[in-house]
Amino acid sequence: MKVLIAAASAETHQMNRKILLSGCSVVFALLLCEAAGRWLVPSKYRLSQEHVTRDQNANFSPPIHAADPEIGWVLTPATVKSHPVGTLSNPAPAEVYSISHGERLTSLQERSGPLVIVTGASYTFGQGVNDEDTSPWLLQERLPGSHVVNVAAMAYGTDQALLAAEREAVRFPDESRVVVLGFDDSQIDRNRCTERWLSTLYPLGKPLFVRTGDEVQYQGLLKFWSFGNTVDKLVDHSTVMSRAFNVFFDHIHRIESHEGGTRLTVALITTFARRFQSRGIKLVVVMLPYKWDYVPQAQADRSYIVDQLRAANVPTMLMDIPRLPDGKIDPHKFMVGTHPNRRYNSMLADQLTQFLSDQDKVGVKSLLGRDKPSPRRKSVEVSENPDGKLRSN
Repeated sequence: MKVLIAAASAETHQMNRKILLSGCSVVFALLLCEAAGRWLVPSKYRLSQEHVTRDQNANFSPPIHAADPEIGWVLTPATVKSHPVGTLSNPAPAEVYSISHGERLTSLQERSGPLVIVTGASYTFGQGVNDEDTSPWLLQERLPGSHVVNVAAMAYGTDQALLAAEREAVRFPDESRVVVLGFDDSQIDRNRCTERWLSTLYPLGKPLFVRTGDEVQYQGLLKFWSFGNTVDKLVDHSTVMSRAFNVFFDHIHRIESHEGGTRLTVALITTFARRFQSRGIKLVVVMLPYKWDYVPQAQADRSYIVDQLRAANVPTMLMDIPRLPDGKIDPHKFMVGTHPNRRYNSMLADQLTQFLSDQDKVGVKSLLGRDKPSPRRKSVEVSENPDGKLRSN
């Protein structure tokens, strides 16, 4: 009996040693991975995220954004003249953002005529420049017979930009004639709705669309994962755990790869083009040059999207801009930081005016206000269908 007890004790001791050794090995491997993630991986590939409340209005006084249950955020419905907020060490530039009724100002005078709804992200909104230096303002100057509105907002994906334009079109069904989408391929990864992108928006969310054949379906507003303050803080301190949770929730939500995101982007645009067409509205897409569009991946993405959109008969314009010998945009001539300056936007407005004029010549009804001007816009009450589409009441 003593021999059996001793043998069992030795076996238990050996098992405990194996468990302890296995546990130590796992801990060592995790620490090694954590060290690699923090110090050995090149900085551009490191994962840095926190569950920190990011106020979309923190850099503006008064606020220019409002939370929205369908789109994530929109330009404020209030009427404000906002200025960027700086610090003593980093003073803010002096530009003015004039927002009213969810639109950025495009003229000092009241306008009438067919509605040209311009939408997009920060390039189209006009981040870094005054109202009168934005491309929608400059487009309005070139289209005196139309009423140009700017519903673009900073950090929008293509999905959010199109939803915001559709909402405007539904509010003003009789006047809306054309939607202009300012697009660059950096929006592809925003459209995918990855946890990593959602972490930069926390606690706000953004729409999740999924492909169903050539169409897309709205799945609701998706937010960055959270298990409560204590767990979130613990995970935020670990690169390995943060990445593991991101991968897990991306899998749960069936988030597309980058290639899938490119196809999703095409499906988004073509689906909304058909939705606008059913209302008698033409969707026009403008491919915007940007700082990093010279890299092979960006060029491949742009070529694919342009080919697909044109094959689907979606009017698509590629903005032409002078470039340096290495293919880059000259930032001193055309940029304020990483965003377009007035010179860039003037070139865009000139080219877009001609492009819209060419579309107008083959259109069924005037896009640019050559017909009898419409009366002052009259808003229509809007509600939402269960499928996420908007309807007028």
